[in-house]
Amino acid sequence: MGQKLWKCVRFPNKSVKVIKKQPIQLEVRAGSTIREKGGQVLQVETIHQNPEFNLKTIDYDVTILKLKSNLNFSENVKPIDLADANQVFENGKQAMIFGWGTKNYGSSKLPSELQSGVIQIVDRKICRKRYSKDQITDRMLCAGIEQGGIDACQGDSGGPLVIDNVLAGITSWGSACGKPHIPGVYSNVAGLRKYIDKFL
Repeated sequence: MGQKLWKCVRFPNKSVKVIKKQPIQLEVRAGSTIREKGGQVLQVETIHQNPEFNLKTIDYDVTILKLKSNLNFSENVKPIDLADANQVFENGKQAMIFGWGTKNYGSSKLPSELQSGVIQIVDRKICRKRYSKDQITDRMLCAGIEQGGIDACQGDSGGPLVIDNVLAGITSWGSACGKPHIPGVYSNVAGLRKYIDKFL
């Protein structure tokens, strides 16, 4: 008890933490592709939010949830390997994203079924030109498609970016959704392994 999950809120020139949830208020559903139906539902016991997380820059954006009980692995519930520390995924490498977020930026309508899309890794140097040099850190990974139209969106934060059956990224932030030439930004699992490994 006592741990809190903070909602990401940006304010100019200052960092503000807004209390979002405590462990008792959180559950994890596994093994279902239908919103709020089926699969296994487990209570969260502890929230471990990276103490280096910066609300202003969204750097070090990773949180570990410890469950009160173990998942039962099955055909629909399986573990995934994590990217190795400092592993680099080359520009253009195909990646898959998944999420329950909106299909269009600004929409409040959430899909009833899990959504997925295929995008490509965007080299960090290119990504820094699309945003700004200081916005994109080594703890971030960029991915999208040049023509736009496929992207993570509002409500997808925390979802996976998977490359060759490896968890390479975690949906974090971006500029709107699916804009041409503007990739989405993901937490870089390889760059955050030092923190993640504390809980393995």
